[in-house]
Amino acid sequence: MAELLARIALLSAMIGAVLTAWWAWRARDRWGRVSRPAALVGVGPYRRALVRSHAPRPVPLSVVLVAGTGCVWGFLTTLVFAPSGLVFLLAPARHDPVRQILLTLSGLGVFATAVAAFALGPSLVRASRALLEREPDADERALSVATWSSLHHAMVLLSFVLFAVHEDDARIVAIVAVPCAIGLVHAWSLGRVSRIVARVQRCERDDEDASSESAAILAIGDRSPL
Repeated sequence: MAELLARIALLSAMIGAVLTAWWAWRARDRWGRVSRPAALVGVGPYRRALVRSHAPRPVPLSVVLVAGTGCVWGFLTTLVFAPSGLVFLLAPARHDPVRQILLTLSGLGVFATAVAAFALGPSLVRASRALLEREPDADERALSVATWSSLHHAMVLLSFVLFAVHEDDARIVAIVAVPCAIGLVHAWSLGRVSRIVARVQRCERDDEDASSESAAILAIGDRSPL
């Protein structure tokens, strides 16, 4: 079982990396343009001139890293962590009534988070793609998924803490704490990147509004009789 999950995890990471590279390449013309160095073209004293060209601005590295991690983490969440969480529901209960209550609470938490993980994974992938391709609502979608992911990983950690107390085995917490910490850090990074993308889009809208206003003023000036 462990070997199968390891292979699925490796395949998920490979698919996530390939999809991230493909989406980033396809969205290379959606992040504006940057000026290239001026080049001297033409021959002769009256034909030579400095010409400036533009190139597509690449996707910011922070967006690529966070979106790529989100894409890989989304596949791992759905294909590895969610099925693994359901396996813990097969743990036998202790005869101690207090520990039975702990197992019940832990089982409810694990079941709820495992089922939710089947939906959280695709949401992480879609939010990552939206950020890379700068979809109109990418920042809002990423921020909502980041909030969901934070609550999800915190609930997972709490559920397995209760399960570790029931089993009287602290190693369970140590094992689960690593992926939960990664998920929480990524959720924080996803929320931060969503704000960066929102700021970029807001600045571009302000520039477009200013350009439109300047064009309107010039048009009025051209029609003036003076």
